[in-house]
Amino acid sequence: MRRTGIYTIFFLALTGFFLFAAQSARAAFTEVPATVAYNDVKDTGTDAVIIDVRSVDENNGKCPPWGPTDCAIAGAIDTNTVYNGTPKWRVNGKTHLPINIPWWIDTNTGTVPQNPTEVTDIIQGLLERGVIDFNTRLYFLCRTGVRSRYMATWMDGRTFNSAKTGSGTFANLYNIDGDGTGTAEGGMSEWNADSLPKYMGMGEYFSFTTVPPQVFATFDGNTVFTVSILEPTSSGSFTLPPVTRVSLQMFDKAGYRGNEVAFDTTDTSGSLWTKYTFDSTSGTAPFDIPLGTYTWRALAVNNAGRGLNNNALGVSDISAVEAESSAAARTGIIVDVRTWEEHNGCAVTGQAPSFSYNCASTSSNARSPQWTDTLTGVTVLPPNVPFWISRFAGAFPEDTGEFQSILGYLKQAGVIDFNKRIYLISTNGYRGYWAGAYMQKLGFRNVYSIDGVDTYAGGGMLEWYKIDGLATNPDFHGPQIYAVTPPDGYANGAVPFKVGILEVPRADGRGHPCVSSVDLYVGNSPDVGSAPVATSTTDTVEGTPWTEYSFPSYTPAAGSHTWNVRAQSGWGSSSAPYTCPATDPAQYTMWNDHAYAAGPGDRSLGVSTSIAVTDDAGTTDDLELNYGKTVAVNSSSASQTITVTNKGTSPLTMNDTSFATLGQAKFDPFTITDNCSTAGTLANGGTCTVDVVFSPTAVGSFGKVIRINSNDATVPQVKIAMCGTTVGTAPRWTSAVTTDSTVSGNELLSLLSDCAVPAAVSTAAPSVPALLYPAAEDVNVPTDVKFAWSSTDDVSYQVCYAPDGEALEGSNCYPVPVAGNVARGSSNTLYAGLGSGAGLLFFGMVIAGSERRRKIALLIGLMAITAMFLVSCGKSTTDTSSANGTDPFSAPGIKTYHAPVPLDANRSYNWKVIASDGQGGEASSEIWSFTTR
Repeated sequence: MRRTGIYTIFFLALTGFFLFAAQSARAAFTEVPATVAYNDVKDTGTDAVIIDVRSVDENNGKCPPWGPTDCAIAGAIDTNTVYNGTPKWRVNGKTHLPINIPWWIDTNTGTVPQNPTEVTDIIQGLLERGVIDFNTRLYFLCRTGVRSRYMATWMDGRTFNSAKTGSGTFANLYNIDGDGTGTAEGGMSEWNADSLPKYMGMGEYFSFTTVPPQVFATFDGNTVFTVSILEPTSSGSFTLPPVTRVSLQMFDKAGYRGNEVAFDTTDTSGSLWTKYTFDSTSGTAPFDIPLGTYTWRALAVNNAGRGLNNNALGVSDISAVEAESSAAARTGIIVDVRTWEEHNGCAVTGQAPSFSYNCASTSSNARSPQWTDTLTGVTVLPPNVPFWISRFAGAFPEDTGEFQSILGYLKQAGVIDFNKRIYLISTNGYRGYWAGAYMQKLGFRNVYSIDGVDTYAGGGMLEWYKIDGLATNPDFHGPQIYAVTPPDGYANGAVPFKVGILEVPRADGRGHPCVSSVDLYVGNSPDVGSAPVATSTTDTVEGTPWTEYSFPSYTPAAGSHTWNVRAQSGWGSSSAPYTCPATDPAQYTMWNDHAYAAGPGDRSLGVSTSIAVTDDAGTTDDLELNYGKTVAVNSSSASQTITVTNKGTSPLTMNDTSFATLGQAKFDPFTITDNCSTAGTLANGGTCTVDVVFSPTAVGSFGKVIRINSNDATVPQVKIAMCGTTVGTAPRWTSAVTTDSTVSGNELLSLLSDCAVPAAVSTAAPSVPALLYPAAEDVNVPTDVKFAWSSTDDVSYQVCYAPDGEALEGSNCYPVPVAGNVARGSSNTLYAGLGSGAGLLFFGMVIAGSERRRKIALLIGLMAITAMFLVSCGKSTTDTSSANGTDPFSAPGIKTYHAPVPLDANRSYNWKVIASDGQGGEASSEIWSFTTR
């Protein structure tokens, strides 16, 4: 049997070497129609790319420097729809653009590149960065098909070198020229004739279309992210805008929560390739890479607009369907950047002074998007933040101060923050793109333009209404009213209710209706009651963008509540169009239905029976200590104090804070003096304090959450966020701190969005334990079992196990000492896992990819399987024995619990692990089943 296995292994290995040696013959380039190239590059499984060999001028929407007769003049905007534009396509919801490698730069030089060294350096740079390899399908495109044919001919058979790929020639070269004649019918001429999608920027409005910077990013799998920017030589008539910021960003697995973790503002203009290195462990601003699954991207920004994601593939846009689904689930928010008139159902034409509107129009733009909140069932409209008001203002808001202020009001109300996904919608996608570019410069890091279609100028409301057929509201809308305090989920002493009404600037024509009343509804969950508990009749002042209303006369009783605010509006009388006489029969009444401030049970609220927590930083009752960006490295801020007061009639017993449980190291660089953990019982009016000093020892942004526990019957735990940034540094990522099971990721990101903290060691409750042994559905498990799980948290654990059918709680849960056994994993289990993984990898690579890639994969897979056979044949994955007598689980991060009493033989059991920090923070693993032998 052993000899047969050896022969089999030898045969497999020999077969692999034979197939690897059978190299495919080099093939000359192939002429293909534009539709073939388009369909290939937009295939989700392809690695094909389009190479635009036109000059930088043409790639950016300008006429080439030599000024052909079919173009206006050299350097002017190319308005000839036969040849203009840049191809675009979509893969997995992202827009892709070609890679620009100019064949001629500023002179028509014929059949060879004007600068062969630059062309070679670009190609070899792409190989080095893994953007392409020698088997990648390369589709060459120019204005008419002539230069791209020269490029394909020149590259065919030519040897290129890189440290990553070694020396080689390209095997899959294609020229976009369907008829194969090499005349003027190929390239962009054919692309446009076939009505394929193209990127035009803002070319029809002003003197540039500027495509985003070409960004290529890689991760070494350890600590280093490398971002490279490609800037080919421009001609004298057009210069690429300088790159003003290169940004490395990390997000959770779904891409909803995230932040910028590193950045560089060094301009790269004038260099062909510029490399930025972001090492998480060194440099002036180190950052943490989280454990687990996450997504990341690199962006570059120039003066004209936003950059591309990794590998120059994907501007940050999104389809209307995806945006609507995210907004309904509250993982993002749609913001309408059209004019107030458009937002209110009026089709707008012209610009000042000939601005006009038609509110009876049935066009797609004479509507607003709306969606149904899945949590409450309420119909929601997006906030309106006009980017242009009465005239076209290009890539900038018409009034930058007003635009920023409106965003600030919405941020204050918690509708948006720097980390939340924001989906911008305009008429056709233009304003959404430019508003996003501008908002990124303001610090918003998760911004998308609703433009998910493969048609020119077909995004925004055109896509929402015509293509996706999503819900719209063509009618005039109610006031934009947003809750300010208390925030959703607030749990502390009672604070005054406050709301804000947003009245954005309007252009010529229809004005804002007056606000006749603002009503506050509060009730016990889930019913908010049928009558308002307080009402305000103060009208907003026409021309004032933001007006706040408070309801200080109403204080809710202790307990859990839901609350919302509705606003009523009217046009007033003909003689007083902006006043609200209560007796006016013509009053036009409506309830507000803008984002997250309407409908039953929209906001939750917990009002304590005794405890009230305040601080002396900024707003006293916002549960946030914000140290801003004023503290230098190796210096300390002034102390800020958290004060706990018993405002009840009975004594309040103070329990330990999370600081007392976890210790100072978990809260660095915030130095904490905790007097509340030892305060004992607070009499009526009694207080205790927690003093906090921000003392950073490294460059960056930092944030932690401290939890204060008491015996308050309604609010036994109050959470205070602390954040600070060293002078002049970038905001950082916050995801790692959300391992505190009592603090949601969205909540923490919202609390800390102003100073946006980095990933850091968790300050609180444990992460979910990962079960190891016995494995799920395992059999032949010994009755003298040792349970094993993985966790790096220094907290207490319970192992719960019981025969199938019994509850995993109470007497079936057994405490594990904190310093439990830590041991190395089973080597045979490891090898078996690697073996199966290699087999899957081998299978997947063999059935996909080019012929050469399949042969390489076959060789590697056979060698891997050979190795797995040699080290794992004859071993059981449940065999926990050890040849040398050592513990099979002695690896860092693995914890074990040896059952004190043998289990029953031949019986099915369920088991799980519960991690607890002793302060109410718990995390429970999955439940796995196994059978003893």
